[in-house]
Amino acid sequence: MTVADTLASLGTAVLIVGPQAALAPESGRRAKILAVPRLEANPKVRIFLSSTIEEFDGTQVRISRAGVEDQWIDAPGELLVSRSVLPLDGSVSHEEREAGLSLAASVPVALAGTVVDTAPAIVSNAVKSGYDAAQRIAAALAGSGIAGAEFAGTVPDRRSFPAKSHASGEFGAQAGETQPRRLGLAQLSLVGTAPPDLVTIAANAGFDFIGARVRPVTASERPYDLQPGSPMLRETLARMADTGITVEDIEFLLLDGTGLQNGADQRQAWLQMMEAGQALGASTLTVACADPDLDRFGDHLAQMTLDGKAYGIVPTLEPIAYQAVRSIPQAAALARRAGCKIVVDALHFNRFGGSSEQLEAAADLVPLIQLCDGPLSPPVTRDGLITESRSERGVPGEGEFNLATLIAAFPAGTPVSVETPSDRRVAALGGSGWATHLKAAAGSVLRTTAINTEALTGSTK
Repeated sequence: MTVADTLASLGTAVLIVGPQAALAPESGRRAKILAVPRLEANPKVRIFLSSTIEEFDGTQVRISRAGVEDQWIDAPGELLVSRSVLPLDGSVSHEEREAGLSLAASVPVALAGTVVDTAPAIVSNAVKSGYDAAQRIAAALAGSGIAGAEFAGTVPDRRSFPAKSHASGEFGAQAGETQPRRLGLAQLSLVGTAPPDLVTIAANAGFDFIGARVRPVTASERPYDLQPGSPMLRETLARMADTGITVEDIEFLLLDGTGLQNGADQRQAWLQMMEAGQALGASTLTVACADPDLDRFGDHLAQMTLDGKAYGIVPTLEPIAYQAVRSIPQAAALARRAGCKIVVDALHFNRFGGSSEQLEAAADLVPLIQLCDGPLSPPVTRDGLITESRSERGVPGEGEFNLATLIAAFPAGTPVSVETPSDRRVAALGGSGWATHLKAAAGSVLRTTAINTEALTGSTK
């Protein structure tokens, strides 16, 4: 369903054939509320259920249905075989499975929605893998030109036919057309909302992923127990499976120089966070520096990076305007030394006076952009900066930040997380209302930026 919905949203003609009586029977109700009606109403989508493919000659498929004579249907393009979101059992690799299917069919076949990484075979990884497969397949079929876009697996040169609707004769999205960035909801935007509820709210608002706060930053924050085996983790994973929402990043650890040599061991803290992140299927852990000794901090960051390899988690250092590391060049130098990444936050980037040249120089280190807005004039005190950062940011597109320049500095595949806390507006709109408002605002900013960038440069990055 995810692959078909992604392709259809790009204007590609899609033929769905399956033995089941309903679309995506394994998906949760919420995941299908929007996708199934979209697919059923799309004139470029043809659906044959309670059916099986008996033969495929590269341009047509022969389908079989009980009580009905076999039928040949036009189907130029690639044949994608979905195993739903069930992990491979380990007895055969996805490359071997694809090669076997391709040999039997005499045409290239791609497995979609299969867990193909080395992470534990849990529901969240299966959902995330399925979504990622959909994006790769859609990008390749639509000729997006995104670097590295390919089908899941390794069968080379699979794109022989453009997907074309025989009803309208129109082709799907072609090379150079803008692809939407993945858009997520950061925990800080609704810091008082428990992760399971954040998943539901994000899904209902139309986001693709969330960031999860697995460790409180302040004593006043509500702690969320997402350690393996916890009831909250089980509920969060269940809602992720139900909605298709994934967890991109976890947060937040302020490295202050303790640990590894005395007193409160911060290494134990980050190891516990990595355990939770691995269980959620996250790929990054956000950290910041409050240690005045940057050499010591660099050593701690390197150890954290080394530890993260066992969990599939990469630390991302966030330069913060009121902390010890408060510039893109500082953060980039430390990250390169440690072998990790950095995260760019629109608020702090503006508050410490970052430049587009700095962004360009560090673009290869940035797996995630955090989006908000605000006035150009900063608070005059450190306490004011902290309050603004944690409690009252501006809605994307409603302030004075040059968000277009910030976003355009990064490739189109770099996801964006909306990190826009506002105690005042959450109280007025409620969590769901606030998330819906943020999604609409951020989506508008991203669309405008993409259109302007393409118009000026002829490129989608």
